[in-house]
Amino acid sequence: MGTPNYIAPEALSGSDHNAFAADIWSCGVILYVMLAGKLPFEDRNQKSLLEKVKRGEYAMLRQVSEAVRDLVKRMLTVDPQNRITLEGIISHPWFAVGWDPKCLKEAA
Repeated sequence: MGTPNYIAPEALSGSDHNAFAADIWSCGVILYVMLAGKLPFEDRNQKSLLEKVKRGEYAMLRQVSEAVRDLVKRMLTVDPQNRITLEGIISHPWFAVGWDPKCLKEAA
């Protein structure tokens, strides 16, 4: 198991899961921290913390744009089948502003 505050809900079950979808979840946690200055899932009791992660129970950001709230919500979707993909993130209105995807391909 990874760091409890960043682990995707499906990784808690111990069964096989899509690592890419789990990484999207963890990146959603990181984005939330960058925007809010605090973790979306916090509790002193680890069992309670993990229950919050399983339920996707966090306070939605208010001081940021609707576009980034939407992106965080999609990244922190509990069901990995419904979670945004990398392609979805790259084409998301909040993420797609101010950079040229062709540059990413050239640098890779």
